[in-house]
Amino acid sequence: MTIQEKMKIEQANIDKIYLYREGGFWKAYERSAYMFYLHIKKYLVQKKYVKSVDSYVVYLGFPDSKVSDLTREYTVTVPDEKQLVVSSGHSVDPSEFDTWKALIEMKHEEPKPSIAKTETGDAEREAIHRIRNFMLESANPIECLIFVKELKHLLTNGPV
Repeated sequence: MTIQEKMKIEQANIDKIYLYREGGFWKAYERSAYMFYLHIKKYLVQKKYVKSVDSYVVYLGFPDSKVSDLTREYTVTVPDEKQLVVSSGHSVDPSEFDTWKALIEMKHEEPKPSIAKTETGDAEREAIHRIRNFMLESANPIECLIFVKELKHLLTNGPV
């Protein structure tokens, strides 16, 4: 299943935790990660920009050996060998999820030397362009926070 398909599922998700097997780990994305973190276990949540979905994505993961803990305590369905669906008994408040996601720190990645040397001007021009076009008067505080974090990422890592 592609990341685009997973994100489409997550956008419609209101009350399930979708887990995907990736190698020896199970991963939960976006709203599923949020519900897992709040109601099951506070594993490390990471955030990174995913070019194929043109968005920041939050996720958490845990080893295959921990799945048995879930099946003992929650209702779990198995659509296929690479997916589990956990009925958490809770639902997602979209605004609370957005706030939580905005507060997750970006996964720190060192800028590539070529970006720092050759595209610094491009990153600064892009940041100025985004600032000029940002509709501050119609943005809510969460959107402003996300915007500032995206600018910081752009100026640190260069344009994507």
